[in-house]
Amino acid sequence: MDTDMQNVMNGRESNKSLMRAITRMSRWIDKRRPRHLTSEQRASLREHPEYVEATRRMKEQAEECKYDPSAAMQSRLEKLTRETSNTFGRLERALRRKLSGAAVDDEEAKKVLQVEDQMLPEQIDLLEKLFTWPTSQSLEAEWQRRNAAVATISRYCGFLEGGPLRGRRKRAAPSDGFDEEQTSVLPEPAKKSCSSPEPSQQDILLVNAKNYIKKAKKPRRCFQCYGDTELPIHRRTQKYSEYKSTLRHFREKHLHDRRCHMCDEDLLHEMHLRRHAEEVHRLSTERNYYAKKDTKEDMGSDIDTD
Repeated sequence: MDTDMQNVMNGRESNKSLMRAITRMSRWIDKRRPRHLTSEQRASLREHPEYVEATRRMKEQAEECKYDPSAAMQSRLEKLTRETSNTFGRLERALRRKLSGAAVDDEEAKKVLQVEDQMLPEQIDLLEKLFTWPTSQSLEAEWQRRNAAVATISRYCGFLEGGPLRGRRKRAAPSDGFDEEQTSVLPEPAKKSCSSPEPSQQDILLVNAKNYIKKAKKPRRCFQCYGDTELPIHRRTQKYSEYKSTLRHFREKHLHDRRCHMCDEDLLHEMHLRRHAEEVHRLSTERNYYAKKDTKEDMGSDIDTD
């Protein structure tokens, strides 16, 4: 496991310090577990301390239910039964991950990286090929593992990650009240009238924000926040200082959404959401946007029409 195969095959001196650092990634693997997954070795997982403890609690609860078969006791027994089954499944997945030779080997792990860490498929593929460990003593298998990692790195070299965000002046965090634009239309006490009630100032603010989102070429309001009726008014109508600030907000908060709140339309996946935002709401989320230079024409096209 800790042999520097690459240097040995090339006739160079082994880099012991590097290999010690690399082999740390697999220390979490329980060496007492079987190396290969067979029916007998899979059955050995039932002797794992975690599974044994979960089974003991489930059996004790089952005995108590014989003397007290109340609904609460039955519900607790069902919960412990699910926990026992989940424990066995987790141990089995950990064993399969060990045998696969890769830290990222299933769709569940890839989904976590994509949703929680917001990593792109190219970055997930890079991690999948780099975070591996030997599963065979064959020299040919070691060459194949190295070649796969080199090919993935070569493909990733052409992938544009995007540079750091441009510096901008620090702004005070928005308060729970209305912003400067909204303070000009603070709600006033409704006047009693026998005729049809006039729209409130908040209703006017929402209408103006909706018209702005529909007409602005480079909107500085978020259509997802506007369509979310559970948010307060000042959040739904919040206006950013720049178009790029709207993009940054949308990428950080809404790329995991699968429904357009404003259009009330279901979206299948992230690319569907990106395409909908660009074609319908003129919010382009392409990754190389920050690499483009700002022009006066772009600044002139972002005029508030409300």
